Amino acid sequence: MPTIKSILCQSYTNFELIICDDGSSPKMILPDLNDKRIKILYNKKNIGLGPTLNRLLEFSQNESKYFATIEQDDIYKPYYINDCLKFLENNSDYGLVSGISEFWDGEKVSYNFPGIIAAGEEYPFGVKMFLINYRNQIKVAQTCMVVRKKVHYDNSLIFSKKYSSLSVDWDYILRFSLISKIKGIKKVFVRQDRRNERLSLTTKHNLAGQIVRELLKDFSTEFGELISFDDYRYALSTQIYVELGNLKYISRIKSILFTLVFLDPDKKRVFMRIKKEVFNIKLIKGIKFWKK
Repeated sequence: MPTIKSILCQSYTNFELIICDDGSSPKMILPDLNDKRIKILYNKKNIGLGPTLNRLLEFSQNESKYFATIEQDDIYKPYYINDCLKFLENNSDYGLVSGISEFWDGEKVSYNFPGIIAAGEEYPFGVKMFLINYRNQIKVAQTCMVVRKKVHYDNSLIFSKKYSSLSVDWDYILRFSLISKIKGIKKVFVRQDRRNERLSLTTKHNLAGQIVRELLKDFSTEFGELISFDDYRYALSTQIYVELGNLKYISRIKSILFTLVFLDPDKKRVFMRIKKEVFNIKLIKGIKFWKK
């Protein structure tokens, strides 16, 4: 697998790579990689991403200081682990470090995520970091994050068993931001496959929307002292804006006029979206006119 090979070819070599087959049928078959750093586990049945990550950590070596979560269809730059560990070794007040992920559409890099780091900005700390991630959805490239193990265990953190794969990382980053500083390195560490034909969970839009809404509601209840009603409305509106991309034009307009106009406390954001839709319809009409 290209993902595994990209990890085994890291410039930093002192690590163990624990791979888990989460109850797939038929079982995962890997080529003979002949590398002593690899350990393979099999779940008897599918238990989901969160419990699987927790199980992987249980099997990791006690003396290891850091861990990373690797996604199966991503390709990692050879300097990824080395650069992350170098930062954490020199900055003991940080518990987590990540970098930039480039989205590959099959022909070109379509986007660098997260935009806040790609634009050269720094993450805030504490509640500000928490609210940025809550209101605007996750702003950390979780596929290339490296975590200080001591911070994880000292604060009794776990990967959520409640949510399905799509929001496990978001839940983790939100909670982590309240207990430790997070660093975003301004460097591409990974390439993520974002071709339209992908069959991963990230393409199941309806399921994704349901899970996000559930997480937003749960966090507004659990962290009511930090999340205001307007924060919740803003975060829910952010999700609806994401979902607009899956709707046809008339449905998008209805969602904007009958939901977002009333829900989103940021009226400038609503206006800019209406302006975009008006521009789109003018562009479509212009193309039709030109064709005539």
